[in-house]
Amino acid sequence: MPAGIMSKKEWNEEQQEIQEKAPSPVETKLIEQLIVNVYPNPAKDKLFVEYIIPNGKTEGLIEMYDVHGRAVKTINLHNSLGKEEINISDWQNGIYHYKVICVNCNTQSGKVVIIK
Repeated sequence: MPAGIMSKKEWNEEQQEIQEKAPSPVETKLIEQLIVNVYPNPAKDKLFVEYIIPNGKTEGLIEMYDVHGRAVKTINLHNSLGKEEINISDWQNGIYHYKVICVNCNTQSGKVVIIK
């Protein structure tokens, strides 16, 4: 064969080698755990809660409690990911507990300090 021209066999072998070296297609992997980010901490007027609910679920709940365990805020979640802004300008200084809950998955909880 003239130089620079491949036989069909050589071309097939080269294509197979390229396919073997090529990265595999990207697979969509569902998040397996609830992800929550609450900020700023300490907070003054507004508090933000970012969340990702795992496994394609879309229902959840944010619960906020004062230091005595009294519920001060409840927010229903209807998306698998989002960002909630909570107006805390009329809340008193102190430590507040939050809990982010989703159906059939883990719960994330923590504390946030409010200082005015």
